[in-house]
Amino acid sequence: MEKPIKQNLNHMMIKKQKIIPAILILALVLLHGKEVKFDADNDGFIDKISYKIKSLQDYPNLNEPTISIDIKTKHKEFVFDTYYSVHPDISNCLNIKGCIKISQIRGGTGLNLQEYYRFNKVRQHWFLYKSKKDGNIKYFDESMRIDNTFFPRGDLSYVLKSSKKKDIKFLNSLNGFCFDYYLKNYPINENLTQYNDIAYYLQKAGANEEAVYLLEKIIKKFPNRTVAYINLGDAYWKMGEKEKAKKAYTTYIEQMCNKGLQKKIPHEVLKRVERKDVCQ
Repeated sequence: MEKPIKQNLNHMMIKKQKIIPAILILALVLLHGKEVKFDADNDGFIDKISYKIKSLQDYPNLNEPTISIDIKTKHKEFVFDTYYSVHPDISNCLNIKGCIKISQIRGGTGLNLQEYYRFNKVRQHWFLYKSKKDGNIKYFDESMRIDNTFFPRGDLSYVLKSSKKKDIKFLNSLNGFCFDYYLKNYPINENLTQYNDIAYYLQKAGANEEAVYLLEKIIKKFPNRTVAYINLGDAYWKMGEKEKAKKAYTTYIEQMCNKGLQKKIPHEVLKRVERKDVCQ
């Protein structure tokens, strides 16, 4: 009788040894999600898309991102957070090239949630194209990246026109990333006057931080661009950065004096730097 019992015990131990690794693998899958492979950005190369659980909250009472999506392409890796209860399904979009579909049908409530992300080859980034929840579709502006920053809209002429019109919605969408995009695609040395005008209108519209960002770029490349210094001084002054404003105004005054144009220096500028003798 001892032999069969011993064999049964050995068999149970072997089964237990197999079960434990299986449980560990299952736990890792539940924590890190499943990796799928397909040509997500439509460049002819297979990409890897996976997700990682960040928190285990219950939809719809979410107050922080629950999962992190990881998109590994040939040239770059994109990581961004989004909201799901847990364990979404990731697949390619039917009939849409350069697209990733993330979906989840939640048990119990039957909630059907789907998000579609598309790749913009020109801007080399992903953006949320549309979401579908319980049959209701919402489309998103392509200017919004998946990391919640804005893509620039239009060319440099559009920026100048919108700035001049004091388009508040447009001005609120501008940031350093946008200007870096324009500066790369529309070099300052070829568009200096336009950039200076844009900065001027930004400052007049109250977008002083954006104006400073652009004016500092202009001055760095063209240190003798006299008009940029007075615009920079005005922007800093409105921001309450009085010392930085005075420094910019002083450079402006010096360059105007060197050009023999001291009579054209605004009285307000001289008052702010407290100078009686203009070209001292």
